[in-house]
Amino acid sequence: MAGGRGKRLILDFEKPILIINGRTMIERIIDELRRSDLDGIYVCTTKDTPLTERLVSRIYEGEKVKVINTAGLGYIEDMRECAKKASLKEPFIYISADLPLINSRMINYILSFYKSREEDALSVFLKREVYERYDIGAEMVLHYEGEEIVPVGINIIDGGRIEEEQEEYKLILDIPELAFNINRISDYERLVKLIYQNRGRTDSWEEG
Repeated sequence: MAGGRGKRLILDFEKPILIINGRTMIERIIDELRRSDLDGIYVCTTKDTPLTERLVSRIYEGEKVKVINTAGLGYIEDMRECAKKASLKEPFIYISADLPLINSRMINYILSFYKSREEDALSVFLKREVYERYDIGAEMVLHYEGEEIVPVGINIIDGGRIEEEQEEYKLILDIPELAFNINRISDYERLVKLIYQNRGRTDSWEEG
């Protein structure tokens, strides 16, 4: 999902093409999606992200990545429009384009976990304590089974029932990388500092 204007970043260019450690956010995410077990990738853009659309079309033309332009009516509305244009009738995962530290192993784990469940839909959350650990503000906090959890921006739904209410499983993880979503300049600065501090380490902060 790469159609948002990113107004909170106060930039004069589109958020998905913000460069992080030498690559745009959208490239980082697409490259990890390509390494995952997914069969196809659709990048949903709007009138607010024409440069993102052009960049993706130029770099990934001829691969399993396709760009679909949507009306820009809202995150859920655009997701549904994108799914319909792509004729997605099976379960599919949709991911916000502001999660630059996501990697293929995380994606495959989420896909595998979904397949083990009977629910039609799945949403990914982090415990609020993950955000507090790294001094990251959590904009939406839910109370669920005695815990405070925060939606990450990764969901799976059944495309064949996209207009219906679907039973959802809440997958609660403790993966710090997923807490680093880029909404404000302070988020970007915190992420750049983190990458610099962890340069040369062999853990999961930086893959590829």
